[in-house]
Amino acid sequence: MLKFNKIFKHLSNTTSSFWTSSFSKLPSTIYRPQSYAALNNIYQPKQFFSSFDEDFDDEFINLIIVNRNKEEIPIQARVGDSVLHVIQKSNIFLEGACDSSIACCTCHVILDDKVFESVPAPNVSEEDVLDIAIGLTKTSRLGCQIRVTKDFEGCKISIPEFHRDFWAGNAAA
Repeated sequence: MLKFNKIFKHLSNTTSSFWTSSFSKLPSTIYRPQSYAALNNIYQPKQFFSSFDEDFDDEFINLIIVNRNKEEIPIQARVGDSVLHVIQKSNIFLEGACDSSIACCTCHVILDDKVFESVPAPNVSEEDVLDIAIGLTKTSRLGCQIRVTKDFEGCKISIPEFHRDFWAGNAAA
């Protein structure tokens, strides 16, 4: 707190009592989190929301997600939701750092051949972003750009073992 006060005292030529009294009223997690866990309690990522909320059906299908450890995890998915959000809602790690804006490849998934043929072709932006994905295959897609349909019933969607870490800019396991 002293270093904080010295900086602002120098910049604004005010007494430190102004800054001390102003910031002492704030909870400590706002300006001085004890850990990253404290930040997670403040900011919850978009895992409970979908960019396709308005198109939800009340119909669910069964999917199998193959995680990075090659474990097959059966889940239920709502028809109309994006693959990214279905996986995140199932508490399986898939980053999706750009909020479905096709600006990163952190939601890269590998589809079954049958499902890959049934989804619309990727647009140019998605193809450009997929070029930087690690472990690219002929059935690779961005999970944020694919809606779950009834054709997905019983299919396997794989998460590549490695991914490009959005924040560090490198490959991570």
